[in-house]
This record gives sequence, structure tokens and C-alpha cells, in this order.
Amino acid sequence: MSKHKYALAVLVALAALVVLAGCQRGPGAAVELETLVLELDSAAFIPDGPDILSQTFDVEHITASVVANGTVTAYLNLPEDSTRWSALPFAYQTPDKSAAILTYRYGEGEFQAMVVSPNDELRAAIVQRVGGSSIKVVITD
Repeated sequence: MSKHKYALAVLVALAALVVLAGCQRGPGAAVELETLVLELDSAAFIPDGPDILSQTFDVEHITASVVANGTVTAYLNLPEDSTRWSALPFAYQTPDKSAAILTYRYGEGEFQAMVVSPNDELRAAIVQRVGGSSIKVVITD
């Protein structure tokens, strides 16, 4: 290889490294900020509008930037099956076809686990059922 071709190859390689070093992340790539595990407590669920009981957690990692540009995903781990995580929302249905959903919402600085159902008794039963469960929260920006 001639000196000029070698110099050109080195220059191209260095230019590529400079460009790559300047990129914080590729297009569409998310950067994981934090993964938290929150413990649900049946006694901490409170009425939150019609058909909803919720438990709120302070989560400082959910910033205005995360709310505007990132994502928050959540997974449920029931105590009797500690080796598996299920993505929320999670639906419960009784034999009489009543239903309740364990879901979530978030805003700057907070995460809320919510049990939603028009049936008061089922909503209360699901809150008791998920007490002692864990929710894994993954925050990306």
C-alpha cells in the first residue's frame, strides 16, 4: 500500500471514530436510567376517582425529560411465582366474568399502581391479592 493510500485510510478511520465518539446514542436508541423494584402494600391503596384504587410512589428518576421523551415500563411479580415477571397491565377475571385490571401511570417524580374495576368488591379483592407483590419499573430516556 502506498503512503498516500495508507494515510487516506488512517484519515478515514480517524474521521469515523470522531463521528462515532460524538454520538451519544444511535437514532431511536433509549438509555436506561434506572430499574427499581417497588413493593405493593394493600393498606396503601386509596380511592382515586370512580372505579380506581391506587398506590403512589415517589420516583425521582422520572424526570420531565423522561415524561416528554422517554418511557416507563412496569412488570408484576406475584409472591407465589417469584421467578416470573408479567408486563402490566395485568387483567384479572372471575368466574362470573367480572374483571379488574392492575395498571399504572406516571408523571414527573411519581409512579402510581392502579387497580381499575367498576365492581367495588372485586377491586378490593384484587388490591388484597396484589399486596406483597413487587413491581419492577424500568425508566428510559
